[in-house]
Amino acid sequence: MDFQFRFENGYDFYELILLNKAVVRRNAFLRVFVPILRSVFVVGGLFFLITGCMFFFAGFHDAAMGAICILAGLLWFLLGAFYYRYGAWKSRRMLLKNLGSISISLNEKDIHELTSRSEARFSYHVIQEVCFYKNTYFVFLDKKHAFILSLNKLSAGQPDLLAKALEERCGKAVKQL
Repeated sequence: MDFQFRFENGYDFYELILLNKAVVRRNAFLRVFVPILRSVFVVGGLFFLITGCMFFFAGFHDAAMGAICILAGLLWFLLGAFYYRYGAWKSRRMLLKNLGSISISLNEKDIHELTSRSEARFSYHVIQEVCFYKNTYFVFLDKKHAFILSLNKLSAGQPDLLAKALEERCGKAVKQL
């Protein structure tokens, strides 16, 4: 059975956030390191904010140092709090511009990707890993490049047969994240 996914205006921001979360969750080291890093940034940001406010309001009379601490605190806090959104924003910037709609077809012999600017075919044997996370399949070609196959965008094929088809065609089990 063939499956087809259609993304009218390319990948949306939410799908890129899910991709960033899937990249972190599929790596054992990142699964532990990223939450710790986010916590350090949030706590460190709050520390810098409090320190900066103390310079302004507690009589230390060093406005420049207070401003630097407040700016650093805001930056750290925002990076920790919005880590995945920042990653999705970077991913969107790296995507080709003006792709228009993206159509991804999974047939018996290969994966066919068609955009308004390009056409590509990928054999199933180049797939490194297939993951499922929050109603979306991620077909990884390498560590950071993947097809995002959101079941909400499935236009042809049955969603309940997709996991079995991917396992058979790729020769790899679908990893639940």
